[in-house]
Amino acid sequence: MLITDEYRRLNAQLHQDENFGSRGDYFAQIVREFVAENGNDVLDYGCGKRGLEATLGFPIANYDPAMPGFDQIPKPASLVVCGDVLEHIEPDCLYAVLDDLRRVVKRVGLFSISTVPAKKVL
Repeated sequence: MLITDEYRRLNAQLHQDENFGSRGDYFAQIVREFVAENGNDVLDYGCGKRGLEATLGFPIANYDPAMPGFDQIPKPASLVVCGDVLEHIEPDCLYAVLDDLRRVVKRVGLFSISTVPAKKVL
């Protein structure tokens, strides 16, 4: 299981805050460089408010289990961006999420994990 129903509900509530899940633009330059050489086969795993796609200005695949419409299990992609997501995974679901990331990364995985103290506890 990638996420429990209760945690999905709590994350959906957090996404109502305009700032939560809005940092996808942080990786846009790295993604642009990859796309210039390899094509736009990109998946934003934990896309939140789709800030990466908006900043890039072209369509990419988006997955976020707490965002209706983007909660379907994603297809593999050449570049998978998972920015500031893994620190939010439930401990009991972590290995399932890591296995799923292994499944979807065809070539390059770009993962960023925040290590600053959390401002919110779920």
